[in-house]
Amino acid sequence: MAKIVTPTRTFSDVPAPEIAGIDLGRSRVEMVKVSEMNIDPRVQRDHLDYNKIERFKRAYNEDALGIVTLSERGKDNFKVILDGWHRKVLVAEVTENQGTMLARIFTGLTPQEESWIFLQLNAGNQPNLLDKFRQRLRAEEPIAVGIDSIVKQFGLAVEAGNGGGQIQCVGALQKVYNNSLKHDFEPNLLDLTLRAITQAWGNDAQGTQGIIVEGVALFLAKHGDRVEFNRFVTRLREYGSGPGGLHTKARANAATRGSRMPHSVADLLTDHYNKGPLKNKLPVWAAR
Repeated sequence: MAKIVTPTRTFSDVPAPEIAGIDLGRSRVEMVKVSEMNIDPRVQRDHLDYNKIERFKRAYNEDALGIVTLSERGKDNFKVILDGWHRKVLVAEVTENQGTMLARIFTGLTPQEESWIFLQLNAGNQPNLLDKFRQRLRAEEPIAVGIDSIVKQFGLAVEAGNGGGQIQCVGALQKVYNNSLKHDFEPNLLDLTLRAITQAWGNDAQGTQGIIVEGVALFLAKHGDRVEFNRFVTRLREYGSGPGGLHTKARANAATRGSRMPHSVADLLTDHYNKGPLKNKLPVWAAR
């Protein structure tokens, strides 16, 4: 069993993390057994990267473990990892769960504060956007709460999975939502976008790809009140091969015209909307 070497620096030498709005006086630093460190999936990534742990093992160095961050909850002092899950597992495996690690322990944190700490301490080792979104939502960050409330209206959930009803394009959702706030769209453009997509295609995962979401939002934002919403939903529903066909054609269109994929989607939707009897045709999307 590998020996875990206690760092030579004293606890008072350990710098406190800079975490906006958190009283660092509510924390202490001490050695903690890895067997006492627990995972709450509500305040962590959705999975471990075991390849990363194996890489750490090959270059294992007790003195380079750094400091993990814990939240101590309740009267039984239940310790939950906020930062350092991979390192905890590494030490547990190397020491047969007998090792100890230097830890900063916060007490009395709210769920929102725990999530803010997770986000701040992982800023240089980015979790994926879905992991970050879960923590932003738990922290009651207004943009995340706003996006989540809109998404839920349409029977969708921002989460990983392919069983139907999951939407994973966090970047696209946030871009549409923020652009709508910037330009004072009412209702929020994300609401109109998901309303059109779900009315046309239900919760088809291909319809909620980021490229499609952004493209539909661009179409609605540019054409505005000139769009007859019910006609638009019907035209989406009638699009050949559905959202998958739209995505494929947009890729080819973007390559031919040198445009970004979302703009290519909006371009194709403009042409498709204009087909058939229509008194007020929409203007061509862009110069061709």
